[in-house]
Amino acid sequence: MNRRTVIIAIILLLIIFGIGVALYFGAISPQSPRARQFFGNLPIIGGRAPLGGESPTPTPTPPSDQSRVSDYLLRQIVDKEVMAPAESNERNSLLYLLRDSGHIVSSGFDGREERTVSNLTVLEVFDASWASKKNSVAMFYHEGGVVKKFLNGVATGTRRTFLPQETAAFDWSPDGLSIAYLLKRAEDTALVIADSQNRNPRVVYSTPIPDFTVSWAAKNTILLVSRPSGLAPSLILRFDLVSRSTSILLSGRRGVVVKPLPDASGFLFSQSSASGQAELLARYTFGDRQVTPLAVVTLAEKCAAAPRSKMVYCGVPRQPLGATLPDQWYAGTLSFSDRIVAIDPKDGSVTTLMEGVADVDVVSPFVSTDEQHLFFLDKKTSTLWRLDLATTTPGQ
Repeated sequence: MNRRTVIIAIILLLIIFGIGVALYFGAISPQSPRARQFFGNLPIIGGRAPLGGESPTPTPTPPSDQSRVSDYLLRQIVDKEVMAPAESNERNSLLYLLRDSGHIVSSGFDGREERTVSNLTVLEVFDASWASKKNSVAMFYHEGGVVKKFLNGVATGTRRTFLPQETAAFDWSPDGLSIAYLLKRAEDTALVIADSQNRNPRVVYSTPIPDFTVSWAAKNTILLVSRPSGLAPSLILRFDLVSRSTSILLSGRRGVVVKPLPDASGFLFSQSSASGQAELLARYTFGDRQVTPLAVVTLAEKCAAAPRSKMVYCGVPRQPLGATLPDQWYAGTLSFSDRIVAIDPKDGSVTTLMEGVADVDVVSPFVSTDEQHLFFLDKKTSTLWRLDLATTTPGQ
């Protein structure tokens, strides 16, 4: 075999080898783990390892452990529009209203095994509030351009009854046996107390101030809170049911939103600066009348406290709060993407439990009695979500 023949044979062998390699690698999907691993180890064919002494391209940082854990622990459990989520009186299921019909539905803590508790159709419901025993729910709705309010008894032996048309605000007593509501009159606004079915109503206080809301925060304490606006000073009065007297708890602060604590020791409140921008969340304690700032900027309506551990869980907007609050948020012209944090009341420390896993605007949060779960609605979609707390909250 002469030299020319040898060279031609070598060239042919190289061509055949090259074709074989191309066919082999072409059969492997570029997205498969095998292709990624193999090409990544070849400096020329893979094109990923640089030639010479160049620095290697940094490997992308994987998601943090917290993100991976939260992605598993945070889940949407009801994907339709609901409102007024609550834990059942038996502590083993959830209750909520369907926005499109007003029907009351029960489900498991995972959103499964739904069943209808009440099929009374009430259209255009915009607000609802459960009695503590979950045997009745107050429903506010539109009908023919008029706002109507009634108590929908869902347990055996409870009845349905309408509240007076002039009712401006409403709340249940902590034990669920009584109700309080504000009644607009010609010259003033009256605070009315009645039993849970609005029998034997009696006026216990009146005020010329027309725009209070009512919150029954403790057995003998009813809070009268001016409707919040970041552009106006707020006033929070305490009405004592024993002495039938009032006292000022907070005044002069703007945009105050109040959320009573479940142990009846006080309330959380958010406030705004003189320009209407949100400031630090704070806690007010009835016993010593102390205000304790908490190290997050959010709205009190985005927070819930655990009944036993006293831990406070909040949705905290991830973006700067430069708008007029809470006005624009209530009006629906502004929404947030929240992280969820836990605040330890003992030392004020803040731990982030979820951030960046889901785009949620937290509202109507509550903690299950066993403190295993935080439930809340996403304000943008009205869907129901659950965050498991047993493995996300420090100390649990």
